[in-house]
Amino acid sequence: MRKPLLIALGLFLLGIALLAVSVAEGGGTVYLALIFPVYVGSDIWGFFGILCVIGAFFVGFLGLIPTRLPARGPDSGRQGAPPSGGPEKRFGGVVMLGPIPIIVGSDVKMSVVAIVLAIVLMIVLIISMVLFIPGLLG
Repeated sequence: MRKPLLIALGLFLLGIALLAVSVAEGGGTVYLALIFPVYVGSDIWGFFGILCVIGAFFVGFLGLIPTRLPARGPDSGRQGAPPSGGPEKRFGGVVMLGPIPIIVGSDVKMSVVAIVLAIVLMIVLIISMVLFIPGLLG
């Protein structure tokens, strides 16, 4: 394991320990919102605990950055050419952020398929909201 990831793990564990000290001394409270733990506190232990947890995520993400770039080969100048090992890969998809669709696609045909999928998903979302949320229509 690389050194930044070990530092991130240490910071995360230190932050959790500091939050536990804060809760044990009565300076903070831990709630469970859905499946996410929520810490509410007002003492210095909680502050440093949250700071360590945030620092752990920051150092962990920095640890994932490669330290060396890959060596460039003789045919690396051909950036626009498809690889010679088979047909070109195509993709398309929809990410629904609530009722707002974000559509991605590698070409026009896949983007159109993703738009149709987004419209179908939005219609299903609206119908399910109308049918299953009591009092929504009045």
